This record gives sequence, C-alpha cells and structure tokens, in this order.
Amino acid sequence: TKKKNKIPVNFTLFFRVKFFVEDVSLIQHNLTRHQHYLQLRRDILEERINCDDETALLLASLALQAEFGDYLPEVHGKTYFRLEHYLPARVREKLDQSYIKEELPKLHSTYFGASEKETEFEFLKVCQKLQEYGVHFYRVMSEKKSLTGIMLGICSKGVFVFEVNNGSRTPVLRFPWRETKKISFSRKKVSLQNTSDGIKHVFLTDSSKMCQYFLHFCSCQHKFHLQMRTRQNNQEIQDIEKASLCSLNFMADSPGVQDLGRAVSTTSLTAGSVYNRNLSQAYPRLDEKLK
Repeated sequence: TKKKNKIPVNFTLFFRVKFFVEDVSLIQHNLTRHQHYLQLRRDILEERINCDDETALLLASLALQAEFGDYLPEVHGKTYFRLEHYLPARVREKLDQSYIKEELPKLHSTYFGASEKETEFEFLKVCQKLQEYGVHFYRVMSEKKSLTGIMLGICSKGVFVFEVNNGSRTPVLRFPWRETKKISFSRKKVSLQNTSDGIKHVFLTDSSKMCQYFLHFCSCQHKFHLQMRTRQNNQEIQDIEKASLCSLNFMADSPGVQDLGRAVSTTSLTAGSVYNRNLSQAYPRLDEKLK
C-alpha cells in the first residue's frame, strides 16, 4: 500500500532556554549553566545575538578553552578547530581568515589552567553584558509602510521593537514592564502602549495564533521577572539578617547588645516587607494590565 511505501521522515527536536536571568551568578546548578552555555554559544554562531568582532573573538577563545582544554602548541598547532564552529558568518566574512587562525590560538593560550566550568561561566558573564542577551526575536510588519524590517524582541525586562537594516538590528522602541500600560491583540494585529504618552503602536503578524502566542509569552516573561525580583529581594533581606547576626556575635560581651541585635533584625524585616509591598504596587500582575 501507499502507506507502507512511504519514506519515513526524521525530525530533530531542539530544546531551548526560555528564561534568561539578568545575573548568571544566580544559576546555581552546573548542568543548568552548561545548558545556558550551549544555548548562548549557538545563538552567537547563528547571530540570534549580535556582538562586535572583538567580543566574537573573545567568546570563541573561551569556547576553545572550554572544549579543548589548555592550548599546547606542539599538540594543537593552528588548525585544530574549524572557524565556522566558533565564529558567526558575519565575522568570518569581515576579518581575514589568516588573521583569525593566528589570533584565536593566542587568545586561547591566555586561559591556560582554567577549568571547563570556569571558562563556561566566564562565557556566560561576557554574554550577559550584550544588548541582545536573553531576547527572543520575532518578525512582524509595521501597520504603516516601512522600508526597513521590524522585529519584536521579548525578554524578562519587557518588549523591544527593532528595525532591521542590512542584517543589523537597532532598537527603536522600548516597553519595559514598569512603563507598559497595555499589550493586546485583535486578529492578526498586536498593539503595545506605554504609560508615558499612551500612543498605541500596532504591528501585523502572520496569524491570530501568533498574536495569542505573543501575549502568552509576554505574560510568562513578566511573571519570571517578578519571581526573580522577589527572590533577589529575599536574598538581600537574608544578607542583612546575617550581617546583623555577625555583628551580634562580635559584640556579645557588651551589655544590652542582644536587644539591639533583635531590634536591627526586626527593622530589617519590616523594611523588606514594605519594599515588597511597594514592588507589587509598581509591578501589577500582567493580566491586570492586559484588560
């Protein structure tokens, strides 16, 4: 039968990081750090994250140290890696290949003695400083005719609008969560409003399902942002309490110090509670924003 004669089609399923923390030092597990490293490494190569030539070479040298270990001239030479595995096409086309093959081993050798974990963590720290770190890009069209392409960038900080010209992305509009008044959609149109001027910016998508996805993804990123802020605030409170306890232990021989220690701790907790309440007022839930 026709069904039996059908040639099977193989699909490859890729897992991607959905949420990126603003400070990679908050990633506690080594496996999670490694997964972030793999994701960002691919994002740099496939130019989902743009960076300048110098940063691209730096990241490539860190990747070489993480994956080859210490550079040994007598073992590795200068042809021990393939350029397309470590540098994006834009950089390979712009820089002379002989220069790259000469420069990368030099940079690689500067990390002698660094472990795989240490080097991958350094890679993450460099990436988190990039403008497009943690941004998920989606192509849309402007409601008004435009000579440039438009992309929406969604991340844990908010929504950003980029103009695309000759492969280069330039941010032109920013909608941080705190300054976003409303995100809504109607059929194939998604609209964004900020609190400062209330102007509605409308963009066209391929389908209403894509608009629904945008709305859901914005909600997820906003909730993640709130969770991370809460966790960070709780950590700050714990640090203040630890500092108070250390001060208490250090001055335990002085009369009346225990009462002072308890007072400081109580004050710290109260201040933290007030700050959390203010935070919840400053960042209302996204579903309330999207009425």
